[in-house]
Amino acid sequence: MNNGARGLKVLFEAVRRGDWPGAERARVYAAMILLAYLPMIAKVYGEATGKVGSDFLAFWGAGRLIVQGVPAQVYNLAAEQAAQGQSGTGQLVA
Repeated sequence: MNNGARGLKVLFEAVRRGDWPGAERARVYAAMILLAYLPMIAKVYGEATGKVGSDFLAFWGAGRLIVQGVPAQVYNLAAEQAAQGQSGTGQLVA
């Protein structure tokens, strides 16, 4: 029996017995995934709000206008640039 077939046999046997990861193991896996993604999330956030620039700022400005209660101003370039100016990044993305 090759390794692939043996692996499938082991998998099917585990499913038949009901050997599933419990809640504790699921929590540990979730924590491991979160820890693995934190540096990437920090890097992407830093790039989006830092000096590099991205379209994040355009969406941030639009969201800011919507929260301020003037959603139609999202299509007004001057209003969008003013909202983006409130970010403090020194950038404007139109």
